[in-house]
Amino acid sequence: MKPLRLFLLASGRGSHAVNLIHAVRDGRLRGSVLRVLSDRPDAPVLRESRALGVPVSVLEPQRAGARLAPEAEQALLACIEAERPTVIALCGFMKLLRGSTLDRVGVPVLNVHPSLLPAFRGLDAQRRAIEAGVRETGVTVHLVDAGMDTGPVLLQRTLSIRPGESAEQLAARLLPIEHEAYIEALRRWQEGDSMTESQRALREVTLADRAPDYRGKVRDLYLLGDAMLLVATDRLSAYDVILGEGIPGKGRVLTQISKFWFEKLAGLVPNHYISCDVGSFPEPFRSRPDLFAGRSMLAKRAERFDVECVVRGYLAGSGWKEYQESGEVCGVRLPAGLSLSSKLPEPIFTPATKADEGHDENISFDRMKTIVGAKRAEELRATSLAIYNAAAEHAADCGLILADTKFEFGERDGEIMWIDEALSPDSSRYWLRSTYREGVAQDSFDKQVIRDYLDSIQWNRTPPPPALPPEVVAKAARRYEEALEMIVGTNVAGPKAAR
Repeated sequence: MKPLRLFLLASGRGSHAVNLIHAVRDGRLRGSVLRVLSDRPDAPVLRESRALGVPVSVLEPQRAGARLAPEAEQALLACIEAERPTVIALCGFMKLLRGSTLDRVGVPVLNVHPSLLPAFRGLDAQRRAIEAGVRETGVTVHLVDAGMDTGPVLLQRTLSIRPGESAEQLAARLLPIEHEAYIEALRRWQEGDSMTESQRALREVTLADRAPDYRGKVRDLYLLGDAMLLVATDRLSAYDVILGEGIPGKGRVLTQISKFWFEKLAGLVPNHYISCDVGSFPEPFRSRPDLFAGRSMLAKRAERFDVECVVRGYLAGSGWKEYQESGEVCGVRLPAGLSLSSKLPEPIFTPATKADEGHDENISFDRMKTIVGAKRAEELRATSLAIYNAAAEHAADCGLILADTKFEFGERDGEIMWIDEALSPDSSRYWLRSTYREGVAQDSFDKQVIRDYLDSIQWNRTPPPPALPPEVVAKAARRYEEALEMIVGTNVAGPKAAR
């Protein structure tokens, strides 16, 4: 077990930083504290850290309460590079950081939050828990990603809320639990530090007394009466074969992006989303936030239409191959002279059959009418195009091109309902607008990294799949995280809290 090289980012009183310094000094954590860095020259944590013999530095933020200025961010990254830590622990510093800065840090970043995430993210978690009338709260130690409070949970501890308790009283009782949990999570992290990137992926979700009712390539589904729980694992498939490795955080990224779109576009069409808050899930799921937090969605059940509703705004993938052969895509005649990645004159609706096994098959709109009925087919086409146009507009504002996407719909109480996932990197092709060039293949924010590697070694696309190099897995994980940050931004976690 390698000694920890801790780099602490602290703000204000910094009790968490002092707690970790003491844990290293008395042997509860094996390693060293390299430096304590704060945003305030008068922060009490600097004085206490100096007294304990730990080097300190100060970074000035752009203005009071703001995130770090670019110059301060560069100084932070330079300090991290010089100290070469194995892990960074946030101690009331999260509100100052941008997701783009975290991407450049290059080492794991941990944080402790005073609630049972994903419940009560952001500021005033204790007050909001009391106001919501919940009887139990706790603390969460988690990895920090672009969504800040949405990273993988490492450890949680629970605490009952007393009748009539104030937020200040609850915070005081939580603080020693936060201290203990932070140390324990770092100890566990240290013990598991030799794990490869793919080994950190959650490929299987296992409950002793509850098996999933359906297990797909990526998602596990639990039927719960009139509702269901969709659990996105980190499993990875390519060319309809499930690979031996997973992508760490992939399931969480898919779920958080779907949640964002279901909430943002709820006014266009009813959707099946109920909640991603583990605290609202029934047992036994509610008691296992370590398995289900961030990657699970409670949803309404609907009778699925057995078609994929595909909308294309650009020419790529199977659409490009079909166009080269016939000048059409799913029976839709397109202008001559288009190239790979060309923007279409207007988005087109190109349905496909919904296959439980094997590949989906592109079909014409007339054939779709024979499957779902003419009226429903017209409604599904209009709904799909409306969603695509709204999503493409948002994507453009984020610096992305939504080249194409596919939707699934069902029927509930006689109405069309948007189901499954929503505009995730697994169901959609996102391109970076700044590097887009017509006539060449684009770099997508999805598992294209994996497919490119498999094609480079000329895999025959049949089981058993080859092993993936760690650097390929890591690159794919970064692409998914980049998609989350660009599409969702800070909305995924709400306001950022100073902890």
